[in-house]
Amino acid sequence: MRGGLTKWQGDVDKVHQWANESLKITRNPNVGYCLKVGDSCNYDASRPKFDGNDEKKVKVDEKYLKSNVAVIRLRLQQAGVRLAHLINKTLGQ
Repeated sequence: MRGGLTKWQGDVDKVHQWANESLKITRNPNVGYCLKVGDSCNYDASRPKFDGNDEKKVKVDEKYLKSNVAVIRLRLQQAGVRLAHLINKTLGQ
């Protein structure tokens, strides 16, 4: 983790890059967030976007957690480092 600390802090003006990291994760088929169709991330097989009906649910069970634990841990570590960096920068430290 140490080597990633400075890299994870990033530039506060480029927070959109952090959001793009999350977007990339949602497009991974193992996450179950969307159905990849070409370059699109569709809501499900019959709807490109959520239409307000029949909300899709991703079951976060032991199998899901085991298959995604590395990503979950990484994102939590990154979030902690980034939050600490933002607080320190805001307080002038």
